Amino acid sequence: MNNSRNMQFLIPLLVLIICAISVIFVNGTFVREKTSQEMEIASEQEDRFGDGYLEVTAEVIRVDPISSRMILELRFILHGRLDAGDGVLAIPLEVDVSDVNGDPISFMAGRRMSAHEAVINMHDGEVDDYPFDRHTARVEILVMEKSGEAWVSAPAQFDFSGNYHGFLFQDTLLPDNSSGYIGFEVHLIRSPLVRWTAIFCMLIMWGLTVVNLFQLWAVLTGRLQVDLGLFGYMSGFLVAMYFFRQILPDIPPFIGVYADYLAFFWVELITAGISIIFALVWFRKLLRTETN
Repeated sequence: MNNSRNMQFLIPLLVLIICAISVIFVNGTFVREKTSQEMEIASEQEDRFGDGYLEVTAEVIRVDPISSRMILELRFILHGRLDAGDGVLAIPLEVDVSDVNGDPISFMAGRRMSAHEAVINMHDGEVDDYPFDRHTARVEILVMEKSGEAWVSAPAQFDFSGNYHGFLFQDTLLPDNSSGYIGFEVHLIRSPLVRWTAIFCMLIMWGLTVVNLFQLWAVLTGRLQVDLGLFGYMSGFLVAMYFFRQILPDIPPFIGVYADYLAFFWVELITAGISIIFALVWFRKLLRTETN
């Protein structure tokens, strides 16, 4: 008797401890996820940095795989001869970014270089493959300075930081070219936290569906009676799974991604089939009652 009471106390306590550890682990992973990405650096005419150069830092502020766009915030830091003092530009500069609009950013001498947003196209990958989708973007810049009447390539450093929740960035430095462009081939995949949370949610869907199948077995073997309460549960389950699907992290709002084919569609179809079987059993029971 005492052992039974101890188990009744220990099991909830054990579940509570496991939940607490899981929360601490997930929260820690969430915090580290954004800060774990290392800064990648590309440079042009690095041998001339002693005279002065433009440092461009790019921070990812939004990733929209549905529209295949990645938005960067570009900040500019002047060094050496380019700095007239107090962060004011000494000579005219032009920064060409691989923005979908294709327009270069022009800066006049005697002005500060304010931050700009750049919209980068993610040219490879399909969001329909969620949560295992992969995307690729080409991020590159060209810094030009005015020398007399001509525009020539200027010394520049490009710092790219892929710190963004929900995605893991893998950057590959672009090879040197004669045009002076520098940048990275950026590969994006869903972060481990997003992938495993989505998988965990899909397993929950399947686990609840297995429970429904056990109920079907119980009804067919006469161990469970079909009534309006059971019908209400099944109807509620069908609706609830749609809203449960929405809690998957960063899942696209439209139905038909890979995760839906792995779990959601099958869960809905199986539960709907069980509901129909329950209805047939119930009608059969009603007919027998009326006949008797």
